[in-house]
Amino acid sequence: MEKAGELVRLSARFEAAHLPSDLRRDVDRVWPHAALGDVDRCSLLGVCLVVNSLGLSRVQGVEPTVRAWLGSSGDVLELETPEDFVLAANDIPLDDLIFSIRFALQRQAEAQRDFEAKARAWRVHDLATLEALTKVGTTEAMRRALFETRNRKWAEIIAREAKSPERTLVLCGAGHLCGPNNLRDVLTDVHGHRVNRLMM
Repeated sequence: MEKAGELVRLSARFEAAHLPSDLRRDVDRVWPHAALGDVDRCSLLGVCLVVNSLGLSRVQGVEPTVRAWLGSSGDVLELETPEDFVLAANDIPLDDLIFSIRFALQRQAEAQRDFEAKARAWRVHDLATLEALTKVGTTEAMRRALFETRNRKWAEIIAREAKSPERTLVLCGAGHLCGPNNLRDVLTDVHGHRVNRLMM
């Protein structure tokens, strides 16, 4: 929910007011009002991100761990800002966001199990299964906006910044490393970089 918390109030193409009334009631029942305030103050993209994170265990991501390793001497370049994310996600049609919210509410009890299945597929390098699991609860337009478009933009930044003969460490979600136009393939095929997978 950390990323969702940053994004819920950023201006986006659709607002929570676009939710059908029945879905608005369902969202309101599970919404973390204490942390995020009223649903109506949020973008529909923010609602989608929050609802898709409900039911997941809260654990620290890899970013704080890597920053601790690097200390004050390490250079860290963010591949996108929250505003960049919203700009990419604005290509998602209204009906697709509503579909994802409905699906996430229906699967809330299984959310952690679904996430762990993706993690298992990644650990054994089963990218076909990871891709199939990543498609669940999304649409083609969502995958293009959230993965393919961002992968191409990220690859441009990485290729531009990785001019040093030293190795460059890139951190991203596993969903960016499977399926068509995944980040690894774009870096290799378009930008000519050799990419090695690390487990963290």
